[in-house]
Amino acid sequence: MPIVRPQTITNAAMFAIAKSKAYADEHVDAFNQLFRFSRPLYKMQPDRRFLWGLTVCGEDTYVCLFMPSKAYATPAMNVRTPEGRRALIDFFVGWSLCEWDRCGYDPSMVLRNIVPRLRNNPIPMAGPSTSETASGSQQPVCHMQDRLTYYEIQVHNYDPESQEHTTRQYFANLPMVNADRLFSRHTRCFSGSFTDPNSRCGYDGRVIATSLLKTGWPESNMDIAADTRDECHMLRKINRILGDDADLNGRYPTLVCGGRARIDSGDGVMVDDSVQSILAEVDTEVTVHRVHKRLVIEPLGEPLNTVRTVRELIMVLYDAMSAYSAIFDRCQILHRDISTNNIIVCRNANGSARGTLIDFDSALDIEWERESPTRDNEYDPFGGSSPLTSIESRSTDFEPTSASGEEASPGPIPLPGVVVPSSIGTHGRQVTQVIPTTGSASSPGLAHRDPSIVMDAQEQEAARLVGSHLVRNVPSIINAALPRNPDKRETAARLSAIIAELLEELLNIPEAEAEAAIRRALDAIRELVPQETRDANANLSPLNAISGCFAEFEAWLDGTWTQLGGRQVSDIKLEARLYRLFPKFVMFIAHCINAYFYYNGTIRALTNERQCRIVVPFGKTDTKPTDSDNRGRVDIGLKLVKPKMPFVRPQTITNAAMFAIAEAKAYAIDHVLAFNQLFRYSRPLYERQPDRRFLWGLTVCGEDTYVCLFMPSKAYATSAMNVQTPEGCRALINFFVGWSLCEWDRCGYDPSMVLRSIVPRLRRNPIPMAGPSTSETASGSQQPVRHMQDKLTYYEIQVHNYDPESQEHTTRQYFANLPMVNADRLFSRHTRCFSGSFTDPSLRCGYDGRVIATSLLKTGWPESNMDIAADTRDECHMLRKITRILGSDADLNGRYPTLVCGGRARIDSGDGVMVDDSVQSILAEVDTEVTVHRVHKRLVIEPLGEPLNTVRSVRELIMVLYDVMSAYSAISGRCQILHRDISTNNIIVCRNANGSAHGTLIDFDFALDIEWERESPTRYARTGTLPFMSVNNLEQNENVRTQLDDWESLLSLVCYLGTFGINNEPEHKHTVDTNAHIYGWREEYADEASNPV
Repeated sequence: MPIVRPQTITNAAMFAIAKSKAYADEHVDAFNQLFRFSRPLYKMQPDRRFLWGLTVCGEDTYVCLFMPSKAYATPAMNVRTPEGRRALIDFFVGWSLCEWDRCGYDPSMVLRNIVPRLRNNPIPMAGPSTSETASGSQQPVCHMQDRLTYYEIQVHNYDPESQEHTTRQYFANLPMVNADRLFSRHTRCFSGSFTDPNSRCGYDGRVIATSLLKTGWPESNMDIAADTRDECHMLRKINRILGDDADLNGRYPTLVCGGRARIDSGDGVMVDDSVQSILAEVDTEVTVHRVHKRLVIEPLGEPLNTVRTVRELIMVLYDAMSAYSAIFDRCQILHRDISTNNIIVCRNANGSARGTLIDFDSALDIEWERESPTRDNEYDPFGGSSPLTSIESRSTDFEPTSASGEEASPGPIPLPGVVVPSSIGTHGRQVTQVIPTTGSASSPGLAHRDPSIVMDAQEQEAARLVGSHLVRNVPSIINAALPRNPDKRETAARLSAIIAELLEELLNIPEAEAEAAIRRALDAIRELVPQETRDANANLSPLNAISGCFAEFEAWLDGTWTQLGGRQVSDIKLEARLYRLFPKFVMFIAHCINAYFYYNGTIRALTNERQCRIVVPFGKTDTKPTDSDNRGRVDIGLKLVKPKMPFVRPQTITNAAMFAIAEAKAYAIDHVLAFNQLFRYSRPLYERQPDRRFLWGLTVCGEDTYVCLFMPSKAYATSAMNVQTPEGCRALINFFVGWSLCEWDRCGYDPSMVLRSIVPRLRRNPIPMAGPSTSETASGSQQPVRHMQDKLTYYEIQVHNYDPESQEHTTRQYFANLPMVNADRLFSRHTRCFSGSFTDPSLRCGYDGRVIATSLLKTGWPESNMDIAADTRDECHMLRKITRILGSDADLNGRYPTLVCGGRARIDSGDGVMVDDSVQSILAEVDTEVTVHRVHKRLVIEPLGEPLNTVRSVRELIMVLYDVMSAYSAISGRCQILHRDISTNNIIVCRNANGSAHGTLIDFDFALDIEWERESPTRYARTGTLPFMSVNNLEQNENVRTQLDDWESLLSLVCYLGTFGINNEPEHKHTVDTNAHIYGWREEYADEASNPV
């Protein structure tokens, strides 16, 4: 008395954390924060067995109990009610009067701090006993440690023969390895000995360690005799079988003592310290049985990263794997967790090193569990050491970041990974529901989202990209949609003005005068057409169509669309109404533009939408595209069609046919959610449209509309264009008119790439195809065969070749099959690959109706220097240099690609001058800063090969990889070029005439010429394909990238193929769980592949 509140908060001193929120309906956010901030308590409190926590949400308070596998929460205790106050008080009184272990601490583990009373009587320490004086004589030295901190721990040893428990006192230094997960085995490791440090300590003031104490909460059988997964059992068996083998001495751990930790049950009876004993009075089902275990093992070693040379590392790994072979063959035990943490280095008296394999926590005794389902189907979410675990045991973490539940319910709180009680009984906890953990990433778009909705991986990626890649409030992107030609741009401006004025007039005049207003507008549109091209016979009028469209979307412009029959429309119905209103608005504009084209006889005679077009909505809304491979539903799809009368809307939505996507939300405040969906659903357009250079998109949020321009590195969005204002309406109309009159490339398409479909006029005159020239009749005689292809589809592509010596550009026509590799990212290089040749396929095609391919065309948007002469990262430069230096080496022939032709794609700037097709040229009239310069490049290379997964045997795979890395060694050594993207996609298999295979290393898009960029900061940049990146690239550290990073990628590639199979099928297809954590490696999710869980 009096009580003084402590001031400074530390994780080491906290008993529990309480997170507060202002309102009761924010309990999910409070639990999210409680889970997040409680985690460090395990790390800073080595004697902590479990945790308590609280959330205070307005008047509602919840108490949470964190166990190693689950968390258990009370229902809301409302402090404004007597029952709620009493329930909360019960907890605080209980924590004050209960046993120490019920607070979550370990009573068998005590932290000691010894301070000598007299400095003249210090604690003796191991160290030099004499020192040399100035005269050279020796004098005694008394070493003193002012304060010695260590743990005194009870280790309970179990003898399986006598079935007796004994206790020994262990003295340990502060932990070497600490628990760092909220839900896990909570493994901790201490160095120490059984010698009391009060009599003698180390020269550095620590306990003189001779062994290792390991403590944790592994999954175990409740019956100790049937605990087939017990590490002590594994070590006893290994010592019994291998103990006489002197060659393996010290290569595996020896058990000194160990067993299950014991705790007083309250009546003097010692019981196992387990989850079941802790929750004995809690009415809940414990599905995962975990027991607190301690064991002391020898020898004590150093981490693997303390090896001094590569030779020593190899010897250490040899020792460890020799021990593993003996343990597996002779003891029938699988280790199942080979990792850097589980191999230690032990030094002999002469300083030499040997390796020791430790940590049999995840081991499996095959003799005990030969037919056990754990051999095949077990998925231990807490076993293994990421990122080196096998597919059966990749570790995971159950930390909630989102939740679901009824917002107004006063009952249980559904939390991911949390067991929820329904009412407070005698013991305060009565469980009714268990909800599995689901992960989710927060995003700006969740501000007005139902918290019960959990984002999937694609939604998370879209939300992340909106936050990192969207540049807002760039109204000048309209200039990228307008025609370059000054006359056409003037026509577009006048046409937009006529349509905007017509809309404004229709909104402000009686319905009876609408027809006259539309006629005046159509006459004004007719006057836009020059007299010499005006079609005097164009008598059809879209008057009725324009009038009908306006009547259907008028409510959207005058603000009455949110009400129906005098009643407010619900949120869901409001969004559904936008699915009808916005398309009618687009159709109104389309009919006006169509009238202009119809009155212009010259334009009306043109053959396709490349020359003139109008933007129209698909007939179906809120539907899944028929060529989509995911469940996403596009709100509104827009398509470019050729002008014609009468006008018909297309119905079925496909990603291949869409010009742009429009995502709708009921309110203006939901614009972030709309952008999230727009980013998500626009991505497949790149994959389905090989000639797409960039994308357009729209979001309709209430009355506010945004237009978005997707470039390879960033997306640019306009400010909100409010259609209830004349300015906003005019701004939106400008885009639709611009897209209709502008050049084809300004719509985002590639004008130098044309899809051809050739259909023979007569079936008797088919396109000749390469194939067998004769067939055998029933009589055995040979007769000529005429192969016919009803339809041949291919791309005709212009390849611009640049000669660095003459600095001249030339163009060649390339004929390609449909793409082998397509762009599949919203922001990337957008690399696409086509097989083909320079021979026109209309004269001769392949036996399968495809272009007879002899080479590979690669197109993409890599980062480049604006000056072509200073473009040090140019792939064409790399290939020319490699061919120049290695061309005379016959042994490497065909092991690297040869450049046939290639360079930067060129495009007409509008005045007949050809310029590089680049981000800068596209955004030349947009008022924004371009930080990443990307240029559209094409190159044709030889040889043409097959994907790596076409190898026919493991031996062939090894030979292919040998060829590739032989070429890489020559390229990096003799050409001074680093590849920096070794992956399965960049190694192809080329077959010789006799059927044998050799490997070819391709794709030098990320390559680095060290002679040009020896000191460049790009040597530190992160590059590569995610599943195969080196540790330097995964960590994005400041280490210089060298050949070792590429060799490390090769090792990752081999491990990847070993895990998932060579021929694109899993090694253990019948047992592989596609939801397993390691599938993040296969699907290339950065957080899954690079971060240990």
